[in-house]
Amino acid sequence: MVEGLDGIKYTYNNGYIAKDLKLAVMNFINALERIPAMIEKREKENAELSKDIPILREIVAASWPKDAEIKRLNEELATLNRKIQLTIKPAGGSDGTPDLPRKARHVPSMDIAPSSNGLKKYPKFPAADCGKPRKIRWPHFCSLP
Repeated sequence: MVEGLDGIKYTYNNGYIAKDLKLAVMNFINALERIPAMIEKREKENAELSKDIPILREIVAASWPKDAEIKRLNEELATLNRKIQLTIKPAGGSDGTPDLPRKARHVPSMDIAPSSNGLKKYPKFPAADCGKPRKIRWPHFCSLP
């Protein structure tokens, strides 16, 4: 895709300039001839959308009718939360003193056993043995290709 010095991209003919000089010039001229029609189309769209601007500004500036009710309900919620907290506090601490955060106590670390200790090692079976009948022992591993 061709881009001009001003950063404007040439999109006529999918962005490819024709190899024939006369055709390339005609593509540019055709693209330039389409500009007034595009400007006219955008002006019509802007005129239609600009009719809605005053209505939209009123909607944005207006306050929501339920705003006062939400504030009242939030205040009720806060008072109910306070009442709940006050009823919970005496049940938790009978002496009336506020509960202080408990101190963390040290938990000793557990020793982790090495992974190979205590495990039974099984011999590897050669690949030639995989096809032979024999007594199967758990685990039975055949070397895979």
